[in-house]
Amino acid sequence: MKQRNRYILLFAVLLALLALSACGASPEEAEKQEPEAVETSADVSSISEEIKESEEADEGAEESEQETEEPEAEGSVWDFEAEPVEISVMSFFASDNLEVEQGVVDAFEGAYPNIKVSYENISFSDYFTVVTTLAAGNDLPDVLAMNFEEEARYADLGVLEDLTPFIEKENFNLDKYYASTVRMHQHSGIQAGLPATFSIVINFYNKTMFDEAGIPYPTEDWTWDDLVDAAQKMTQDVDGDGIIDQFGYVVGWWPNFVYQNEGTILNEEGRCGLTSPEAIEGLQLMVDLTLDPEQKIAPDRAELSASGDWDRFMAGGVGILPNGTWAITPFKENIEDSFEWDVMPFISFNKQATFMFGNAYSMTSTSKQKEAAWEFIKFATGEEGSRIRQAGEYETSPVKAVGAKDFIESTNGVPEHAEYFLDATEYAILPVAHPLWGEIHGIIWPELELALLGEQGVEEAMTAACDGVDTLLEENGY
Repeated sequence: MKQRNRYILLFAVLLALLALSACGASPEEAEKQEPEAVETSADVSSISEEIKESEEADEGAEESEQETEEPEAEGSVWDFEAEPVEISVMSFFASDNLEVEQGVVDAFEGAYPNIKVSYENISFSDYFTVVTTLAAGNDLPDVLAMNFEEEARYADLGVLEDLTPFIEKENFNLDKYYASTVRMHQHSGIQAGLPATFSIVINFYNKTMFDEAGIPYPTEDWTWDDLVDAAQKMTQDVDGDGIIDQFGYVVGWWPNFVYQNEGTILNEEGRCGLTSPEAIEGLQLMVDLTLDPEQKIAPDRAELSASGDWDRFMAGGVGILPNGTWAITPFKENIEDSFEWDVMPFISFNKQATFMFGNAYSMTSTSKQKEAAWEFIKFATGEEGSRIRQAGEYETSPVKAVGAKDFIESTNGVPEHAEYFLDATEYAILPVAHPLWGEIHGIIWPELELALLGEQGVEEAMTAACDGVDTLLEENGY
């Protein structure tokens, strides 16, 4: 959107966002409010190399020293003798374990006794509805947690402060983070946030179900045919009532079926690419895995409406579930001893590809306490805040000194092969967000859902979707 139009349309767009948020959960949100991704041309080879270097590096201070050492305000120019101030912070991090991010806030207040934090944690499913409402009312907090694509939207609207001047003012060292996670939060020409967490989608699997079906556990050598063969054996009508109640697989989020077949959502010209043969073929496979009786290994839309894939997996009714690191703690807490589970590499049917997501802490442009907000962002995304968050098993830290080593240790052996998450950085897609992604997805999904319901063909659905997407982009100056 052109700069001169941006602020004129701010209020209207925010109201539209609120309306979209109220329309109900998208399919990925129904599964577990999984962060959304958009297509990218960037790779994550740098993060792969940095993780490997971190694993090989000297581990530094002994763990006992780390546990007892008081957190320090690293590189701070904050005046600790100044009059006390208060900042407001809103986050969706670790909403299923509120002690985690509250621990970060408490540690910050301990290190900065003259900064009081008013902290609120909101579940991801409701978070951006609340943010949209507060933005429309010009009542945003000083600091917001942001996932990368919503961050792109709000950066484009001028809602988020550019952190570059703060970084340059004190020569803040960005090299402490994996470089790709820093770049992930650069939108509309600004550094819209500092990376707080990242996560990658691989496959969780039910070891007990594999055992009962007599299937050897997955290995790194598995192919797509191996996955389908195993899933077909586990897809059963267990109670004999004529209804499938145990599925071998869940298809996951639709864009990955495009990327696995070397398709594109937005092409090089910035227009909808979903009518390409590669995109159509990939999405057709997704439909067939849920609707075609000869290929069915996954629940269809109606079956997922009755019980989502997240709940089905925790209940022991799904053999293989694509999901991210954010699922580890909830699965531990809810599955307990019901069955054994682990993770495996993300198996693709053509080109190996999965999604890498990222979250940040951002400063709002309306903040009246920007210096204090900056100190919180540095601390909460730095080594001290990251260690607390990592110990709480919330995703993976983007801080090199914490990410690789502390992530594996934080899982305490469950899942057994947590290293597969880090291995996936070698083939994960680093998403590039589009400011209009919410609207773009809102046009594509209803058409694709009709195909997934068997009410129209995939090609027909994507033709209609692309017509709508291209019109939207043209009308908004893209």
